[in-house]
Amino acid sequence: MNKELQKLLKQINDKKNEVKSLVNDGKLDKAKAAKEELKELQNRFDLLYDLDEDEQLRPLLCVFPDHPNTNWGP
Repeated sequence: MNKELQKLLKQINDKKNEVKSLVNDGKLDKAKAAKEELKELQNRFDLLYDLDEDEQLRPLLCVFPDHPNTNWGP
């Protein structure tokens, strides 16, 4: 996992803790807003993770062009 993804993962975990703390303090409106921020962070992580995973697979697909997960084969 690259550094950008690690940073996002830390932000996600921090935001989860913030949401829990706000709920425990009875600050539900602030907790809901923080949860929306958490969803945005998670979406960013998921998209970047997928891109990172694709980039890691690309060299393998060049070595095995007829792999069933590619359209490059005969």
